[in-house]
Amino acid sequence: VLVPIDVEECMDWEKGMIYSRLKEHGLHYGMSFQRIQKFKLMGENKAVSVVDCGDVSGKDLLLHPSILDCCFQTAVLHHCLAHKNNDVQF
Repeated sequence: VLVPIDVEECMDWEKGMIYSRLKEHGLHYGMSFQRIQKFKLMGENKAVSVVDCGDVSGKDLLLHPSILDCCFQTAVLHHCLAHKNNDVQF
Protein backbone atom coordinates (compact mmCIF):
# COMPACT_ATOMS: atom_id res chain seq x y z
CA VAL A 1 0.00 0.00 0.00
CA LEU A 2 1.45 3.35 -1.00
CA VAL A 3 0.80 6.16 1.43
CA PRO A 4 1.18 9.80 0.35
CA ILE A 5 3.95 11.54 2.25
CA ASP A 6 4.22 15.26 2.89
CA VAL A 7 8.01 15.41 2.84
CA GLU A 8 8.13 19.15 3.53
CA GLU A 9 6.72 18.66 7.04
CA CYS A 10 9.44 16.19 7.99
CA MET A 11 12.59 16.68 10.01
CA ASP A 12 15.71 16.36 7.84
CA TRP A 13 18.81 14.57 9.04
CA GLU A 14 21.91 14.78 6.85
CA LYS A 15 24.47 11.99 6.46
CA GLY A 16 26.88 13.21 9.15
CA MET A 17 24.11 13.53 11.74
CA ILE A 18 22.70 10.11 10.84
CA TYR A 19 25.91 8.16 11.31
CA SER A 20 26.90 10.13 14.42
CA ARG A 21 23.59 9.16 16.01
CA LEU A 22 24.00 5.50 15.05
CA LYS A 23 27.54 5.56 16.46
CA GLU A 24 26.15 6.86 19.78
CA HIS A 25 24.15 3.63 19.93
CA GLY A 26 27.19 1.46 19.26
CA LEU A 27 26.58 0.96 15.55
CA HIS A 28 29.72 1.71 13.54
CA TYR A 29 29.47 1.61 9.75
CA GLY A 30 32.33 1.61 7.26
CA MET A 31 32.20 3.99 4.32
CA SER A 32 30.66 1.41 1.96
CA PHE A 33 27.70 1.00 4.34
CA GLN A 34 27.17 4.73 4.93
CA ARG A 35 24.77 5.12 2.02
CA ILE A 36 21.90 7.01 3.65
CA GLN A 37 22.19 10.59 2.41
CA LYS A 38 19.11 12.01 4.11
CA PHE A 39 16.67 10.72 6.72
CA LYS A 40 13.23 12.09 7.49
CA LEU A 41 11.34 11.26 10.67
CA MET A 42 7.66 11.66 9.98
CA GLY A 43 5.98 10.82 13.24
CA GLU A 44 5.67 7.78 15.42
CA ASN A 45 5.12 5.29 12.59
CA LYS A 46 6.89 6.67 9.51
CA ALA A 47 10.39 7.41 8.29
CA VAL A 48 12.02 7.78 4.88
CA SER A 49 15.67 7.56 3.88
CA VAL A 50 17.27 8.74 0.67
CA VAL A 51 19.88 6.11 -0.22
CA ASP A 52 22.83 6.41 -2.62
CA CYS A 53 22.56 3.23 -4.72
CA GLY A 54 25.28 4.12 -7.20
CA ASP A 55 28.60 2.41 -7.75
CA VAL A 56 28.17 -0.78 -5.72
CA SER A 57 30.35 -3.77 -6.42
CA GLY A 58 28.66 -7.06 -7.25
CA LYS A 59 26.37 -5.46 -9.79
CA ASP A 60 24.97 -8.87 -10.72
CA LEU A 61 23.22 -8.95 -7.33
CA LEU A 62 19.52 -8.17 -7.20
CA LEU A 63 20.08 -6.01 -4.12
CA HIS A 64 23.52 -5.18 -2.77
CA PRO A 65 23.94 -5.93 0.98
CA SER A 66 24.87 -2.31 1.77
CA ILE A 67 21.60 -1.10 0.21
CA LEU A 68 19.57 -3.70 2.11
CA ASP A 69 21.33 -2.69 5.31
CA CYS A 70 20.08 0.88 4.82
CA CYS A 71 16.56 -0.47 5.39
CA PHE A 72 17.67 -1.74 8.80
CA GLN A 73 19.54 1.49 9.53
CA THR A 74 16.36 3.45 8.78
CA ALA A 75 14.34 1.25 11.16
CA VAL A 76 16.90 1.70 13.94
CA LEU A 77 17.02 5.48 13.47
CA HIS A 78 13.24 5.65 13.48
CA HIS A 79 13.00 3.69 16.70
CA CYS A 80 15.65 5.78 18.46
CA LEU A 81 14.22 9.11 17.37
CA ALA A 82 10.47 8.56 17.26
CA HIS A 83 10.37 6.96 20.68
CA LYS A 84 13.04 9.26 22.10
CA ASN A 85 14.70 6.20 23.57
CA ASN A 86 18.32 7.05 24.23
CA ASP A 87 18.94 3.78 26.08
CA VAL A 88 18.46 1.48 23.08
CA GLN A 89 20.97 -1.37 23.12
CA PHE A 90 21.86 -3.38 20.01
